[in-house]
Amino acid sequence: MEWPTNGIEIYPNDTNHIQTHTWRLEFDETEGYPKDKLNKEIFHLGNSSFILDSITEFSPAIEKKYTEITNKYYAWIRVSVWVYPTFDIKQKPVSVVCTFTHKGKAYKYKSVDLNKFPIELNKWNFVTFDYLTPEVLRNKNDHLAVYVWNLGKNRIFIDELKVEVFEPKSEP
Repeated sequence: MEWPTNGIEIYPNDTNHIQTHTWRLEFDETEGYPKDKLNKEIFHLGNSSFILDSITEFSPAIEKKYTEITNKYYAWIRVSVWVYPTFDIKQKPVSVVCTFTHKGKAYKYKSVDLNKFPIELNKWNFVTFDYLTPEVLRNKNDHLAVYVWNLGKNRIFIDELKVEVFEPKSEP
């Protein structure tokens, strides 16, 4: 496996990989989120969405140890989320973040700004990107964290934050 040197990571969708895990946050009441952070009128799936605003800048995260993701040398991760912006995201930025942490410090940090996508105001928009696990893992117990960061601090609704894992069928 050769890691990209240009910073562009695109899962090859080939027969050399297999999907092994899917984790998602659907932001429904049954998942135990504070009721004042759930919106029951604007949602994509289920019965509610999560509200990010000036008080709540970060969404809940999907967090997994490397050992929960794969026991292979590497894995591809596909991150996706549905977003419903109520403001111009070019003026007030919002990012989807995927990173590993070791002893509280981030590494292999990838942040994808929503303004890089054709986002429509006051509508549900699907955002997705691929992430390759670090070439040099510091510790197999390091955590992957995937979340939405509302830098602009205006109201935005999110739903169905999802992480899919694709690992090689065999080691290199």
